[in-house]
Amino acid sequence: MTEYMLTEGAEYCVRYGEDSQMKAVFMGMSAFGSDTAFVFKPEGGNLIFIPMSGIVSMELLSQAKSEKRYSDPGVNYG
Repeated sequence: MTEYMLTEGAEYCVRYGEDSQMKAVFMGMSAFGSDTAFVFKPEGGNLIFIPMSGIVSMELLSQAKSEKRYSDPGVNYG
């Protein structure tokens, strides 16, 4: 089985919500209410938290030099 991972510092084209999209750098993951959110930073912008359930697709635009990677977040409730 192939395992795909997100890497901090990598740039993605993120499609989310109904028809929104942006190019941004992946900064990490965060708790977001009872969900988990991916945290992105668009060029010259503020941090944006997008719940994982709201992401439609992510296209890798450039690799990161960081070694910190994320795979299954293993979210626990309770």
